[in-house]
Amino acid sequence: MFSNLMRIERWLERLEEAIIFTALVTMTLTLFSQVFSRFVLSTPLDFTEEVTRICMIWLVFIGSARALKKCEHFLVDFLVKSLPSKMASLMGHVGDAVTIVLIIALVWVGYGFVLKGAGQTMPALGVSVAVQTVAMPLGFAFMLFHCVCSLLRRQHINVNDGAPAPSSEV
Repeated sequence: MFSNLMRIERWLERLEEAIIFTALVTMTLTLFSQVFSRFVLSTPLDFTEEVTRICMIWLVFIGSARALKKCEHFLVDFLVKSLPSKMASLMGHVGDAVTIVLIIALVWVGYGFVLKGAGQTMPALGVSVAVQTVAMPLGFAFMLFHCVCSLLRRQHINVNDGAPAPSSEV
C-alpha cells in the first residue's frame, strides 16, 4: 500500500508541474498579447486581466502544494535541529499533524469560496468565478495529500529502525 501511495504522489507531482507550467505560459502569453495590443495596435484587450488573475491564483495554490512537497516553503528549523534525534522526530510528527488539521480546515474554507463564486460570472470571459476559486480547495487538497504522505514516509522510516525506506523514485 505504501508503494502505491508513493506512486500516486509521483503522479500528482507531474500533474502539479503540468498545471504550473500551463498557468505560467498562459499568463506570460496573455500579458505579452495585452502589451502588444495596447502599445502597438492601440486597441487593448478586455479579457487579459481576468485570464492573468485566474492563472496567478492557480500558480499560488498549486505552487504552494508543490513547495510543501519539496519542503521549499518558509521554515524556521533552528529549534528542531538543536533537539535530540528522537525529540526532533516527535516534533516532525507533531508538525505534520498540526499542518494536516490546518489544511483540512482550509480545504473546507476553500470549498465555501467555490460555492460562493459559482453563482457569479466574470464579465469579460463570461465564465463562472468558480474557475479561479476552485484552485484554492484543490491546492489545499494537494497539500493535504503531500502532508499525509510525508507523515507516512516518516512513519515508514521509523518502522524500518531508522533506516530509510527503499526508494523507487526515478
